Amino acid sequence: MDTPYSYFQGDRGFDDMDDHITDIILRDRKHSVPAMQSCAANAYHFLMRESREPGTAEAYRMFLATVEVMYKIGAAIELCRLGYKFEKVNLT
Repeated sequence: MDTPYSYFQGDRGFDDMDDHITDIILRDRKHSVPAMQSCAANAYHFLMRESREPGTAEAYRMFLATVEVMYKIGAAIELCRLGYKFEKVNLT
């Protein structure tokens, strides 16, 4: 996708990517938005409780781990919506 970053900026020039994702991309995914908002709130509270000093490598690693988990949860919700089901495959 070759969309320039300016595409996600609002009328005032601020980053509106969250609003864009919620309003445009997730428009027909209204069932998943509350779940993701709840996950995001819980992740935020977890990060705040850990009391890592902002700007440190450790705080950054925690943030990256949180983003990875959020991505996986979002992918799982979307795959479930699409009807995918986990089935164990025997390779022997």
